[in-house]
Amino acid sequence: MNTALKIHDLSTPVTFEPSFAPRFNVNEYFEFMGWATLPSQLKDSLIPSLAHYHDDMFHPSNLSTSQLKQWRAIFYWVECYRCGICTQQTALEGIRKSSEA
Repeated sequence: MNTALKIHDLSTPVTFEPSFAPRFNVNEYFEFMGWATLPSQLKDSLIPSLAHYHDDMFHPSNLSTSQLKQWRAIFYWVECYRCGICTQQTALEGIRKSSEA
């Protein structure tokens, strides 16, 4: 009985086409990041940023240091709100300013 495995030729690089990138589902992102319980007003302000984040995940060559700083700031404000450090309004203003930068 021959039980040999077929091994992929490692000399040819594997590339992923953008058409294979999964579709953007905002509710899955909120669940994945632990943000499903955020108030709807805060979620609504995050949706455009999450769409950009999704694109950056599947096209990392387009990612710049300013985008990374923007993402750190957005995560910071969401976590400050979740921990009770700031109010919802303060988090919204911080996210808005981070998204404009």
